[in-house]
Amino acid sequence: MNHKKNLANTITEINLGVMASSVMNDCYKYGMTWGCDIDCPVLQDGKCELKNYENKKLYQKYLDELNT
Repeated sequence: MNHKKNLANTITEINLGVMASSVMNDCYKYGMTWGCDIDCPVLQDGKCELKNYENKKLYQKYLDELNT
């Protein structure tokens, strides 16, 4: 997962510049590159604003995999 986050940060910095990238949160950086998936660091930290709504099933899948 960490490699996906690092690549998302790099791509965002290349496309938008370091200054613009520095004001974006991890949700936007990751989402712009990978979309919303189970490896999202914001989702995994339980900080996804949509984890109880649009991403509820995705978050539950992450929790299920974590507990197995």
